[in-house]
Amino acid sequence: MHLTGEDLSHTLLADRLEPGETHVFRECDLTEAGLGGADLGGARFESCVLDGADLREADLDGAVFEGGGGMRIRFDDADLVDATFTGVDLSSARFGGALLTDATFTGCRMIGASLTASRGTGFTVSGCNLTLADLGGCSLRGEVIEGVRFDDATCRAATSPGRRSAAAGCAAPS
Repeated sequence: MHLTGEDLSHTLLADRLEPGETHVFRECDLTEAGLGGADLGGARFESCVLDGADLREADLDGAVFEGGGGMRIRFDDADLVDATFTGVDLSSARFGGALLTDATFTGCRMIGASLTASRGTGFTVSGCNLTLADLGGCSLRGEVIEGVRFDDATCRAATSPGRRSAAAGCAAPS
């Protein structure tokens, strides 16, 4: 399915997407769209509005997100292996329990995002703003973190075995 400029806000899409097909969303409004549990492996989201989009438990392996984004996107328990986020606004996004193995975040705004108990190794975060983010219980094993802003972020129980925490500057819980 290839969609450009469509208003899909408040639409339940998970059951309407064909499994195994590559889905492309360009400049679509996916505000509060229901994509939870959908097979979106290899999907492309280009400059889409994603405010409150539900991507919980979705298969987003190899998905590409470029530009766009929105507040409160829900990625809880989603599979994001090899997913790429470039210049996406992920403010207040929830990644609780998501599988982030080899995912890449570049130049993303992740203010107040929650990566609590996210799983996987080897994800890359570069040039992102994680001010007020919650990394509680997130494993930092094998992660590459460069040029990231962690002002007032919480890193309680974030683990970084065998090296000094890459998340220096995180606030200790009070």
